[in-house]
Parts: sequence; C-alpha cells; structure tokens
Amino acid sequence: MPYYGNWVICIYCGLWPMHLIWTYYCIIRTKLVGSVVKFLLLIAATAILIIWLIIGIPGSVFAGLVYGFLAPIMATFGAVGEGKEKPFIHCFVDGVLSLEHGVLSLEVVQ
Repeated sequence: MPYYGNWVICIYCGLWPMHLIWTYYCIIRTKLVGSVVKFLLLIAATAILIIWLIIGIPGSVFAGLVYGFLAPIMATFGAVGEGKEKPFIHCFVDGVLSLEHGVLSLEVVQ
C-alpha cells in the first residue's frame, strides 16, 4: 500500500507559511475592529496556526501508517468472504489486483 505521509507533510510545510501570511494580512487590513482587537486576534491566530502545524504533521504520518497497516487486513476479509469458491487463491489474486489499482491511481495523481 502506498504511504501518503511525506506528501502531506510537504503540503503542510509549503502551504502553512502562505496561510500564516494571508491570515495576518487579512487581520491587519480589516476595518471592522480596532487595533487592540487586531492585536488579540493576531495572538490567537498565531496560537491556532502553530497548534494546527503541531497536530497536522504527526496526524498525517499516523493516518498514513494506519492506512498502510489496516488496508491489507480489510482486503483480506473481503477476499475470504462468503460466496468465494477458493478463498486462499482469492487472498492473493484480489490482493495483487487491489495493490496494482492503488499504485496506478497513485501514479496518475502525481
């Protein structure tokens, strides 16, 4: 199964600075609130964006690992389900076909 963790981390590290800049720009440019509220919003936005980064990267790695370990297990249950004549052969055949499908769909996306 493909591992998506590194790809997601690149998106976090690439887009996070843009989110930071755009958030600060929007808060500074708004005319709906005064300077004290803007300052408080900047502090709150900084905390939220840092927490987002701290939780997002390990969460993406964890989700990729869980998907990589659990997807083959779930595919095995599907291959040996009821109504299959030769469940042992279906474990291998269905596993190879789903693996090829996953690899091809990953290559098309990149």
